[in-house]
Amino acid sequence: MRYKRQNKADTTEYITFKKIKSLFYPNPTGSSGSSPCQPFTANQTFITAPICQVTNATVSVNAAKWSTFSEGNDFCWGSITTYEYQLPINWKVGTTFTSTGSNWYAGGTSVTVTSDLTNGTNGVIRIRPVNNCGAGLANNATQVNVSIIRPKPTLTFNAVTPICSTATFQANDVPAWVNNTLWSVAPLGLVSIATPTSNPATFTKVGNGTATVQFAINGGATCPVSFNYNTQEIVNDTKLEVGAPVATWPEVFYPTTNCLPMGFNVTYTSTSQFSAWFEWGYYEGPSGNGSPYVLINGAYTSQQPIRISNGETINRIVVKGGNACGTGVPNIREFTFTSGCNAGGDVEYRINPKEDLAEIRIDKFSIFGNPANAVLNVKVPKSNKIQQIVITDVNGRQLKTLRNIKANFMKIEIFDLKAGLYFITLTSNNKKQVLKFIKQ
Repeated sequence: MRYKRQNKADTTEYITFKKIKSLFYPNPTGSSGSSPCQPFTANQTFITAPICQVTNATVSVNAAKWSTFSEGNDFCWGSITTYEYQLPINWKVGTTFTSTGSNWYAGGTSVTVTSDLTNGTNGVIRIRPVNNCGAGLANNATQVNVSIIRPKPTLTFNAVTPICSTATFQANDVPAWVNNTLWSVAPLGLVSIATPTSNPATFTKVGNGTATVQFAINGGATCPVSFNYNTQEIVNDTKLEVGAPVATWPEVFYPTTNCLPMGFNVTYTSTSQFSAWFEWGYYEGPSGNGSPYVLINGAYTSQQPIRISNGETINRIVVKGGNACGTGVPNIREFTFTSGCNAGGDVEYRINPKEDLAEIRIDKFSIFGNPANAVLNVKVPKSNKIQQIVITDVNGRQLKTLRNIKANFMKIEIFDLKAGLYFITLTSNNKKQVLKFIKQ
């Protein structure tokens, strides 16, 4: 500053202005928690605005302080009182401001926003300090975001699993804005639904098995959004059981040769996709000889194996599955014990879908190391040659194809497959066989 006193020469004074209210630069972050310069923050990390409802919510900030560029991270003073808010399109503040999605609302440290019916899902409200000394002086370098959560309606369900004959399924607390509802069950053929668009709806058992159930809601023209509720949400389980379980058997596994010695100890292990119990039993002698049914163990759910000794020439092993609907159709496997056969070890049978055998034999093809982690071994008799190998998933999609192998043994790398059930189709001497394997 230059000035002149009366009858004196000009005088120049240099004055330092440290407190300059400028928002052209990011607010500094203090060197410690006691510094006057602290990060600019909102008091809310998120707000909740239920979908298809007009909701009011308060958004506020911890007032930022003024700072001067290049004066260091601990030079802050005063308090900024004016801020701008950017809202999702069609959201409002009071009756005078409606958001276009890009314009800003000028306000103080707190503002009440009003949602519309659908916009803002997974979006944010942006807030920035602004200098009220003039227009266009907002601090774009210092902003905070408040997340917006627009959850689907919370429904409760009256549902039954297993479905033994007919059952009523009902969704509760369905909002008034819902225009359409729809029940569905997959796969088809297990359950019929009298009127799928009604709520409640009547489910009728058609077959036996496990299914998935879904409930869908749609707001129509008033609120054009849709939501689905899955099996876990409806029946509090990953599956819907329909009827009594029917136990199925995989192919027989012989550890050494294709014979079973008389008096052989046979191991049975039960697993099922149902929340089921199992009953194990057997008949001594061939079918039609009138031999009595011998119950080994009823209502058996443990995975510990059941063993029986048998000296009969032909044996029929029986397994039944049961649940709240009753006992399923018995599954009977008949096989032959051979006199003088000296195969060592035990034979193991398991109920599908837990077919975690060390080897599964179908016809003359074999796969080894099943379940497998990285490598699956495939073998055919020495007189044959593998022409082609195709691996598919449960949806029938071809994942690997190997041709012109011209060998009777093959190691297949499967480390890139996801864990689950797969099918391998072997072609040898122009004959095809399909086997299952499990990738761990």
